[in-house]
Amino acid sequence: MGVKRPARPDLRSEHAAATRARVLRAARTLFARDGYTATTIAALAEEAGVAAQTLYSAFGSKAAIAISVMEDAVISSGIREANEAALHEPDGEKAVRLVAAAGSRLYSVEAELVRLLSAEVAADFGRISNQHRLQDLTRLATSSPGVASHFAGKEAARRAAVAAWAVSGIETYDRLVLQAGWSHEEYEQWLGDTFARTLLPRRTKGHR
Repeated sequence: MGVKRPARPDLRSEHAAATRARVLRAARTLFARDGYTATTIAALAEEAGVAAQTLYSAFGSKAAIAISVMEDAVISSGIREANEAALHEPDGEKAVRLVAAAGSRLYSVEAELVRLLSAEVAADFGRISNQHRLQDLTRLATSSPGVASHFAGKEAARRAAVAAWAVSGIETYDRLVLQAGWSHEEYEQWLGDTFARTLLPRRTKGHR
């Protein structure tokens, strides 16, 4: 009977992941220092210590690198884990505030990155981000036991999710925090309160 050998690590995949990480670190550094428009592929390649062709092969364009930088910010914020935890949280108040806290963390990083990108790239990322946020809030309203139970049916839950989505975009964070001077903590509290009012409405007597 043959001895089963342990699986060898996929060195090519490890190398690709390491290269991607170096490129994204370089992109954040150069976008912050020089701005998105002034940063060239050649400068990114030099900062990351890779060939320019490697960047094109891995990402395709500078805009794609910028989108990947933003997606990394989403991952590091913990919002995906918060959304999953909220889906299984029986306490509706805890569920919506988990999502609000993670969204606040994300915006504190994302808002600055958006300011560094070109209008076109920021708009592209904004569309992607908005789609995901609406999907996540709809899942929360219709599937989380602590939230869905507050609605008479899925259509009412979906409408509430759209209302929460409409007021919780990065544009609102920009107005309240970056323009009006709210603290991050004030924004997080406001977002949690807004989600609670919208996604945890008082149930009528007929639906208790």
